[in-house]
This record gives sequence, structure tokens and C-alpha cells, in this order.
Amino acid sequence: MVLDALPAVPCLYEGCPLAVVARGWCRLHYERVKRTGDPGPHGSAGKPLSPFCECGKPTYRSQVCFECWKASRPRCTLDGCLEPKGSRVGYCAKHFRLWRKYGTPTPTHLDRTKPCPTEGCEGRATPSGLCSRCYQRIQGPIYQRQYQLKSEYGLTLEDYDRMVAEQENGCAICGCDAPPVPKGRGERFVVDHDHESEVVRGLLCHNDNLGIGALGENADRLAAALAYLLYYKGLPARTVVPCRVPGLGLR
Repeated sequence: MVLDALPAVPCLYEGCPLAVVARGWCRLHYERVKRTGDPGPHGSAGKPLSPFCECGKPTYRSQVCFECWKASRPRCTLDGCLEPKGSRVGYCAKHFRLWRKYGTPTPTHLDRTKPCPTEGCEGRATPSGLCSRCYQRIQGPIYQRQYQLKSEYGLTLEDYDRMVAEQENGCAICGCDAPPVPKGRGERFVVDHDHESEVVRGLLCHNDNLGIGALGENADRLAAALAYLLYYKGLPARTVVPCRVPGLGLR
């Protein structure tokens, strides 16, 4: 026999139409029997507790269901908030957390009703002034660059801009402009530094930085490579090569 086909046995409590769950009681009255020993305990007013609220739903506390009990509670004292009061100061749980953290239940920097100022964006502005997507797209690479310069070379963006200006906006070796960075993240030079002393030397283009690294940052090998190229090009040997290192006076 299929159990679902069995007829539902009504609860032993008089007037309760709910089905039996355990020992002849429905779930509501069975829990009351376990807790108080009486399926129909009396409230503070001396009235027997009903298994159903006036709205027809099972009771949650006293004579009402959970929804009616929540609606009967005092409201948050903040204008426009319909949530029940959940603290001694008169605020609901949400505004009480804001008041305890920021000193006010309505901090202005958390207002999410302002639109994002980016043209064509329909998102809402965050405390940063932009929506989350525009903030990650515009400000994310900037903060990532700041963290990289500070953690790897001990530089700030102001230090980087100052070095670019001292090198006349060009590579310290060849003088070319800053090469584009992959994925459309602007243009910038590579920070060249001594791998033994960790001292920053200057800003180079990507090719020159690779060339120095491929020759092991060895001055003798670099001078020999220069003499080699000049010899086979029929050019006179040079003892001084122009560069854009600040302080050398060579351009």
C-alpha cells in the first residue's frame, strides 16, 4: 500500500484540522506537549492558545502567527523605515548596525541612490563615486600599478612620473616613447634595477630591458657587443654613448 494514499488522521486537539505527526498530535500541539505537558497552554491573559492566527496561519507565539507578530512590533524610529525595532536606541537591526559603526543610522557615504557618473552606465554609485564595474575597470589597474611599484621597487606613482620627466618622457637608453601595455592598460616603461643591490637605475623600454638582461647586466659584454656591431658596420669605436640618465649631462 502506498503511504501517500492513506487518509490523514486529524490531531487529537479539539478543533485542530492538522494531520497527526506523533502520538496523536500535530506538530504544533506535539511540541507544546513536550514543552509544557499540555497541548493547549494558557497565555498571560488566561486565554487558551489557539493553533491558528486570525489570518488563518499557524500561530508562532501567543495568539498570532509569525507575520502578524512581526507586524505588531514597534517600528524603527527612523522616518521611512518600516522594519520592526530591534534595539534599545529605537532603530531596526540594519540601522542599529550603521549607527554603532558610523555614529549615524544614515551615513551619506553609503548612499546607493546616486547614479554612476560614467557616460552610458546605468549602475549605482558606490562610496568611491563609481559603480563597482566602472571602479574595477578604471581604478583597478591604477591601484594594481601602485601596489606593484611599492612592493617590488619601493616607488610611488609620483616617483615614477618624476623619473619619466627627468628622462624627457623617453627610454633612458634609446629615447623612445613608452611602449603600449597589453590589454589596453595605457603606456609605461619598465623599471630597471640592479638585481644584486635592488637599486633602481632608470626607466627603459621593454626591448632595452630584455637586452640588458640577456647579456647578464655585464658591462664588459655590453661594451664588447657595441664594439662588435660598430666594427662590422664600419663605424669608429665610441668611448661615450649618449643616454638619458639624469646627472650625466648626456643627451
